[in-house]
Amino acid sequence: MTNQEPLIQETVYRRVADTRVRALPEWAGALVYTPSSPALCYLNTTTWAVLELCDGRTPMELEDAFVEFTSDEVGPDEARERLREAVQLLMEKHIVVGT
Repeated sequence: MTNQEPLIQETVYRRVADTRVRALPEWAGALVYTPSSPALCYLNTTTWAVLELCDGRTPMELEDAFVEFTSDEVGPDEARERLREAVQLLMEKHIVVGT
């Protein structure tokens, strides 16, 4: 018997596989359709950007990427707050999952 440390699996954020996104530049955002829990949701540009960053990143990787992405517009604290709100909305709407 060996004394091995248990594997720690860190959460990663991913878009739900069957989610469909359609850019709406005239509305400065995107429409998202989730067939698995049928719904249509409008995303503003901030939440849409967060969705695009949810490609298997860990929470820290997601935060770093979003803070860098918004660095010309807002400070790090404001960026983190916007990220938190966007991830919460995306998860509530079944657009993103944390696995």
